[in-house]
Amino acid sequence: MTTRTSLRHRLRTLEAHLKTEHPDLVQLMPLFRRVDRVLYRSGLLDRSESLAARIPWWPMISVLGTFSAGKSTFINSHLGANIQSTGNQAVDDKFTVICYGDSADYRVLPGTALNADPRFPFFRISDEIEKVAPGEGKRIDAYLQLKTVGSAQAKGVIVIDSPGFDSDDQRRSTLRITDHIIDLSDLVLIFFDARHPEPGAMQDTLQHLVSKTVRRADPTKFLYVLNQIDTTAKEDNATEVVGAWQRAIAQAGLVSGRFYAIYNKGAAVEIASADLRERYEAKRDHDLREILGRIAEIGVGRSYRVVAMLETVINELETELMPALSRQLARWRRRVLIADVVWGALMLGGVGAVVGLAGTGVFDSLWAWIVGTAPAVTEAAGTAATVAPEAPPAGGALAPAVPEATTETATQILDTALAWSQVAVTWLGDVLSGLGQGAAAVAVRVVAVVLAVWAVFQIGHQTARSVFAKRLAPELPEIMGSANLRVQDAFRRNTGFGVGVFRTHPVGWTSRAKRRLQAIRETAMAEVQRLNDQYTDPSGRKRQAAATAMEVSAPDAAPVGAPSGRSAFAPPPPDPLAVPAETSRTS
Repeated sequence: MTTRTSLRHRLRTLEAHLKTEHPDLVQLMPLFRRVDRVLYRSGLLDRSESLAARIPWWPMISVLGTFSAGKSTFINSHLGANIQSTGNQAVDDKFTVICYGDSADYRVLPGTALNADPRFPFFRISDEIEKVAPGEGKRIDAYLQLKTVGSAQAKGVIVIDSPGFDSDDQRRSTLRITDHIIDLSDLVLIFFDARHPEPGAMQDTLQHLVSKTVRRADPTKFLYVLNQIDTTAKEDNATEVVGAWQRAIAQAGLVSGRFYAIYNKGAAVEIASADLRERYEAKRDHDLREILGRIAEIGVGRSYRVVAMLETVINELETELMPALSRQLARWRRRVLIADVVWGALMLGGVGAVVGLAGTGVFDSLWAWIVGTAPAVTEAAGTAATVAPEAPPAGGALAPAVPEATTETATQILDTALAWSQVAVTWLGDVLSGLGQGAAAVAVRVVAVVLAVWAVFQIGHQTARSVFAKRLAPELPEIMGSANLRVQDAFRRNTGFGVGVFRTHPVGWTSRAKRRLQAIRETAMAEVQRLNDQYTDPSGRKRQAAATAMEVSAPDAAPVGAPSGRSAFAPPPPDPLAVPAETSRTS
């Protein structure tokens, strides 16, 4: 199966699955294909790949953090199933992808199940691992595993539990997978352990988990969770511990974002003081409500994020990728043109040296050869005419005998073609030897001279193109943008053989391509409006219509749409863990 056939098969499988799981997103598939065609022509995307296969079509939550920070305990509690092993030490060294399964017991499948299925976010991740850690790509089962669980909380969402981060040593392949997870996730929960109140010892972990997030365009999807805060109850120093971690994260570069403090009720230490226990539980419950509220909202956000992916890629093409590629191509073009001028000067210098050594007679000889009047050539032509055995056939000066149409067979046609070829080769050889003074013969020799000069020039020109392309390509990032488009490959395509050096825009980046992308952007905006119509009602008409319908069917029913709880994005209330004022303590 060819790579193109394999890609079409994967996209058909994905589309069929979307029709079952997310029918609202199926109509976006043609838009991704149209963007793919623009990216193929520009060289930014290999034809065996698709933009649609580079994003997860399911809402995805990733749980990252330090060893024994309570990640697995949180996941088990949220799913209502003991699917992940827990403990104070590192109990799992693999990334675990958790999704819904119809079995009452959970199943464990190898990493190959993820690497070979385009519906999951780790499709062909082995190729990326191989790039950063040669030889590790074939050991995909040592890095990934898939677990299915029959929990209602797992329906329609993918949860990823990461192995704990070790501040002393990190395998490059593990970091590559982590970066891949962060790129694709709708929500990233980063867990820290309140039992280790000295965050300075975890600076390497903070640097990787925090510093990279602050430069992203979507920093709001990161939630920082200080877990097991109940362990501070003995000293009643939760405020100090939380403050120390907040300062450490700020030093790592984070200046905004929410910081939560929670603990698991079933694994909590005993808090003897009723007042202290009440404050801790209030803080825990409030922060858990916010976290779970964000988790509940990612299904809606996923639809918007898939649509936004199209607009993001188009915007990045217009404002980042193509300008960067054009600037580098302009540098390459200037260097090649300078090299062409130098090479042309060297060619002229070489001609001058030949003239200086052989005299101007070399030009006379060349001219005589071109027009067919050189003495040796004329003598050879006379000799050829003397030994000619017979006159050309009546069909033409060079034409061989052609069989009559009524007796032509496949063999005779082949023989005729071979005869014509022999005549043409013989004539061309005679012409290039200087025989013949006709217009056709002179024209052939002029073209031969021009081609010879062009071929010598091309030796220097193509060498310059190749040398400068190899030097300038590494100055561009290998991949750019949220879709990891291959900028270096696009640069090589634009500097390859057959692409004009005077081209003013990258290959594939034409006015027609820009119009197509603008049409795709407008279609994506219409899709956002359609989603807004599903989830919003600025005028209140749908709410009023629903209320009227309810009143007609049940006049005594309670009002429709009564507030059911607090928004997950509401400002936080006063911190329950803050140390009470001295007056309140005495009272």
